[in-house]
Amino acid sequence: MTPTWLTKHQSRVPSVYLSFYSIYSDPSHNTLQDNQLKTDINAIKNALARSGFKTRHAVVLVGDRSTATDSDLEDRLSALRRATALDAKNSLFFLPYSTSNTELSSSVASILAALQPICVDYYRDLTKHSRRKKSRGYAPPPTASARGTSQSLTLHGWNVRYDFKLAVFAEFRQEMDVAQRHYESALEELFDPEGDLETTPSWSPRWNDCRLLCDIIAFRILRCLIWRNMTSSASESWCNYKYRVKDLIDRRGKGTDGYGWEAWEARWAKMMAQLIEMAELPVFRSIDVSESQQTDSPSISVIYAQPEKSYTTMDRIPPFHYLHHVGYWWSLVSKHIIARRRKAETVPLEDRLPPTEVSTAEVARRTRTYDTYLVPQPHDEMPQTGTPAYDYLLDLQSQTGRAETEFASRGQVRAVQYLRLEYARELVRAMRFDEALEALQPIWTDMIWRREGWFSLAAEVLQLMHQVATQVGHKALLVEIIWEMHGICKNVCFKPHVSTDDSPALHMEAKDLLQSLDYAAESEQNTFVALNSLSRLSPGETYILSTTQCFRLIVSQLT
Repeated sequence: MTPTWLTKHQSRVPSVYLSFYSIYSDPSHNTLQDNQLKTDINAIKNALARSGFKTRHAVVLVGDRSTATDSDLEDRLSALRRATALDAKNSLFFLPYSTSNTELSSSVASILAALQPICVDYYRDLTKHSRRKKSRGYAPPPTASARGTSQSLTLHGWNVRYDFKLAVFAEFRQEMDVAQRHYESALEELFDPEGDLETTPSWSPRWNDCRLLCDIIAFRILRCLIWRNMTSSASESWCNYKYRVKDLIDRRGKGTDGYGWEAWEARWAKMMAQLIEMAELPVFRSIDVSESQQTDSPSISVIYAQPEKSYTTMDRIPPFHYLHHVGYWWSLVSKHIIARRRKAETVPLEDRLPPTEVSTAEVARRTRTYDTYLVPQPHDEMPQTGTPAYDYLLDLQSQTGRAETEFASRGQVRAVQYLRLEYARELVRAMRFDEALEALQPIWTDMIWRREGWFSLAAEVLQLMHQVATQVGHKALLVEIIWEMHGICKNVCFKPHVSTDDSPALHMEAKDLLQSLDYAAESEQNTFVALNSLSRLSPGETYILSTTQCFRLIVSQLT
């Protein structure tokens, strides 16, 4: 089975071919127009009959203003039905002229309702044909064809093929429970000890094809579950498939310690995020924070969907079996993008050289070492020179922005600021200090960790801000940062739950601050800054001083 089969049934061979024609009333041209309609409709019917497919042809005649007063319209439609052998109930429809959108929508809905049984019957016939072929109990030999285009299937492969086809046809009939059963059966056949994933050599391209088919089937199972509003089952299925694939890659593949696995995890989380977005589940409808405050609503928005009834008998449901809103899944994507970059940076330099610069044996060794399933080779992922094939920061910026939007719409400010902090860290690692400053300043200006006493996180923001402001040369901002760092170092307003270890900023000595201030004070022209003790955690009142005066003030406090 190839992608051509899916393309055939999803895009090229419809169950119903629906044609639209305009019809008007003009006594001098009615006969000519009716004859032309008969000719066109019969030509399409004959073409469909010659194609060998059982596609039905339906026609919609769209009337204009003149047809509203045409007394011969019914006779014309009757003659047209007899000449084309179209059924008046489900093949030939007349759409009268109307200026009302409500009437037009109602007419379109009635046409679709009349066509639905035809579509269902079409895919039911295809289902019967596929079920008969699956029931043979054996895989027939490959058909005679060009060399390399046909492969013999095992019995497991034969069952996977027709379970997949039966599931697709069930989806077309919108019988999602039936489709889910067939997809799950196909997935079990692939993971069976005698299935293709266990019997195909892991170095073979066919093994990667099996992995791709597994991903497709697992995603379609999620789609069936979301369609049926089984949110917790979908989340559990997502987790179980991830653990199952991880075990498979560790046993038979090239391990999950490389950047290829992190790329797969990011892709798997991204698929779930996109699925939830497209499903538009009512439970995750975003509510404007300002509107919620005006109406005194006790809840701004739903963070996760409640489990279905089948989970109510369980004593405790793991938190990751609750289907969280789409921002959670986008944040997972961001997390694995960062991990993918970290692991790509650990690739030895000799493995980042192009294949043209190394021996054939070295290329073969790389093939056995690195998992490149749907990702570039090491020399393209993280080359020694040149631009990588994959732009980490561009993708990270996109996914982080989506996650921030979702978290912000639900009032989850800590999550928003933490995501921005993670993104800023990556910008600093890439030495893009201007962009890092732009990302960090909104966090620093209104840092929730400062207000709530989480000084370990606040100190990390200050440390990054200090590094970025130094690189950019923003002397006034540097003085404000040093002023706040001095306040934290003097242990101002520490709360009992705050831990002061593992943070260099919290243990900064006076000499370190003085060294930083030397740079800030070296300015040909004084820059005036406001040091506000209420918003910057520093002792004293609000000061409006020049950089030189700030330098002298802080030096006097430190000494």
